[in-house]
Amino acid sequence: MIVLEEAVCAVEAGNNRTFEGWVLAELAEASLERGNLEWAEHEAQTAITVAHGQRSRFDDARAIIALVHIHRHRGDTAALAGAGEALVDETKAMADQPRCMSAALTWLAYAAATRDSSA
Repeated sequence: MIVLEEAVCAVEAGNNRTFEGWVLAELAEASLERGNLEWAEHEAQTAITVAHGQRSRFDDARAIIALVHIHRHRGDTAALAGAGEALVDETKAMADQPRCMSAALTWLAYAAATRDSSA
């Protein structure tokens, strides 16, 4: 977590702005692991905004994945579905990028399992 905080400080100081979306997405994941759901969601939303501003599809996908993890942890299926759809929409534009497609397929498998278990 300290390394991520140092990275955030560097980004806020204007250093390595190109990594800002990635760092914020990772910070969201780390916050989730520490149980701070509100801060994790805030960081994930900020990461999405930054990634859109920088037109960074990979960082956008990372941030959406963090948001999916947060919604899954909360059990918020409606928000999870919305975040998952955003991830699928984002990865359609990156069909030639195997890692992102893998993330989308993982979400789809999770969504299918969630639907089946709630029926």
